Amino acid sequence: AARAKAAVDLVRALHAAAQRAEALANEGEERSARLQETGEAAHRDATAAATEAQRARSETGHLRQRLTEVEQETAEAVRAGWLDDSAPDADPARA
Repeated sequence: AARAKAAVDLVRALHAAAQRAEALANEGEERSARLQETGEAAHRDATAAATEAQRARSETGHLRQRLTEVEQETAEAVRAGWLDDSAPDADPARA
């Protein structure tokens, strides 16, 4: 009888351990899925931010180039006498 009881106790203990292991595995899978979703969202956000930064850099480059062109055109207009820069507070760009 003692052996039968020990066998039953062992089966119960193994069953409980298996249930705990299954619960741990489920928790691990759920956590993994959440982390993967978070990682994918972070990657999408990082990609979008990098794309936006590149657009901003490109736009900045274009604006700087255009500003240089406008400065050159303004200087040429002053030299040609089309704009007056003789006043102390003259801003040929506003003429």
